[in-house]
Amino acid sequence: MEIGPLIKLHRIKQSMTQEDLAAGIVSESYLSKIENQKTRKPMPAQKSSHYYVNDSESSLTRRTRI
Repeated sequence: MEIGPLIKLHRIKQSMTQEDLAAGIVSESYLSKIENQKTRKPMPAQKSSHYYVNDSESSLTRRTRI
């Protein structure tokens, strides 16, 4: 499975909106394009590292900076 649909699947499983997930990382419209595979352009590494898909728990986890 491509990363966009995987992000969407886990976002929905956690009852998160695109606004919730995109906050401070990317715009909602850009997240929508990623989820719907309308862009091939990757998110900036620094920003995309704030969230990661934790497949073992089927969840999106927000990383905190130390």
